[in-house]
Amino acid sequence: MSCTFVTQSELERFISNCLMKVGVNVEHANISADVLAYKNAIDTEKRGLRDLTRIIEEIKKGIINPKAVPRILKELDSTKNGLCIVSATNSNSFECASYYEQLASNDDLIGFVCTNASNNVIVPRGTKSGFLLDMACSTTEDKLKSKKDEFNTYWALDVNGQPATKFEMFAFLQNLGKREGSEHKGFGLTLMVDVLSGLIGHCFIVINPGCFAPGFGAHMTEIMRYLRQMEPLVPGIPAIVPGDREKFHINEINDQGGIKLTEELVKMSNFLSTTLGVENLTSFEN
Repeated sequence: MSCTFVTQSELERFISNCLMKVGVNVEHANISADVLAYKNAIDTEKRGLRDLTRIIEEIKKGIINPKAVPRILKELDSTKNGLCIVSATNSNSFECASYYEQLASNDDLIGFVCTNASNNVIVPRGTKSGFLLDMACSTTEDKLKSKKDEFNTYWALDVNGQPATKFEMFAFLQNLGKREGSEHKGFGLTLMVDVLSGLIGHCFIVINPGCFAPGFGAHMTEIMRYLRQMEPLVPGIPAIVPGDREKFHINEINDQGGIKLTEELVKMSNFLSTTLGVENLTSFEN
């Protein structure tokens, strides 16, 4: 059975054209397309193209201002000190944290990026071989929407704060960590992110390890090598570190010549092409 694929550059072209049709200028449309196409490439759920539909709807509803121009509100000299913190206020979703972390990593810097979403997590009672962690502080969200028939009681809670056994009972996302004995850890991470990004704005932290730990890059490479070479718990399934799955998806795209599109995403792109009047994705079968 053949599958539908699209190159990343073609996906960027399509996303950019869609955004320009709803009033985003060329420069900002191209930047956004780069982020969303990257997200589609590394993400097994292929949320980049899905998010494009949401963004366009929010622009049409006036939630997102397509004409907004970023400006610097306050700036201090932090580069020479080895630590830089940037916050973005009055902004919508930045879509993919690891995209910005990767920018820092490419320059041999440590990047920490966080943002927040609406309050849908329940509060508990009372060499280029890097580490790239991109995660939410809930166990899952997209699986709730895409795998309703495979509902897992670890994913969500009902209105009474008890594990939901089916999608119709879903009221809150489950915190990281099981309720028995460790739920404060997941909520603690969530609250930390909310303080940094909910009160301040999107938070971007970059650290130059060379100012504090000479030889950091070599040490980090050795740690990654050590972790990957550990004896796996399940024979045949090697140990991996955060970032390995994303690299696997990128390598898979290179081998296949493009990003695999599900039937849902093909229909989605057809719908956007028709409603916005843009040239549809040029795809190929493999």
